[in-house]
Amino acid sequence: MKKTFQTALFIICLVTLFGCGKSKEDTSKIENIKNQVLNKPDPTFRVLEFFKTRYKKYNDQHQCYVRVFGAGTYCVNLKVIATNDINNGELMYVVESGSPLEKDGSLANAHINTGLVTLFLIEDINNQLRVIAESEEINNGFYGTPNTVKTYRAGSDGQLGWILEDGYGNMGYFAGGMGLYLQKNNKIIEVADLSTFAGNGGACGDEKDQICDLSDINSVVEAVYAKNKKYFDLKVSTKIFTKEMGKAAVNKDIVKVIPFDEQKFTYDLEEVNKPYRSQQ
Repeated sequence: MKKTFQTALFIICLVTLFGCGKSKEDTSKIENIKNQVLNKPDPTFRVLEFFKTRYKKYNDQHQCYVRVFGAGTYCVNLKVIATNDINNGELMYVVESGSPLEKDGSLANAHINTGLVTLFLIEDINNQLRVIAESEEINNGFYGTPNTVKTYRAGSDGQLGWILEDGYGNMGYFAGGMGLYLQKNNKIIEVADLSTFAGNGGACGDEKDQICDLSDINSVVEAVYAKNKKYFDLKVSTKIFTKEMGKAAVNKDIVKVIPFDEQKFTYDLEEVNKPYRSQQ
């Protein structure tokens, strides 16, 4: 029986052409891939090594780097969230974010505690790193935790921007939005502060059992191509629901296109934000 099994296995191997093993060529390809990975480490580790003098020490308990800023001490981590290829290298879009530390070493997580976020644009040319732009430190979030940071396609030349989300809720009211950030020379600055949702359903109840004027507002923000402009316009599509006490519900859909003002290097969002700010 054993001999019959070995003969059958040999026949299968012949039929499948190397199905029972890898050729020297396949093995060589795998080794080359491994070597490429080892020779080009994760960009986050490269930036951490570049920033090693920025941090006081590493906190093993919370697995973060200790950053002193102003009168506070923060537990932060750093991440490369996007890259863009350039000649002889790449641009790295970097986020440093984290939570405040109490004097006893615990993480501050009270409702009033905000996290800390800093944005960087780092150039890597011929394996030489250089910070070409950075933001001011941004207080963001609540309960000690900063919100999510993402990138978006900001313009026709392939440049990216940062999206820093925000939001809060208290006593049945909630509101939130996003800040948009772009590089300007050696700075990364906020060019839009958008309110994208707000409501008071937790305080007023639903339509059948409301105890005050009810409202709910939600917006979707899109970057839209604008001919002959370096930076894309913003399309803000808003759905507004309101129901005053004793009256029928009202639904509105509003769509606005907000152009980027290159001279002021910002978006004019005052009119778009009016219905949101009234909820806060």
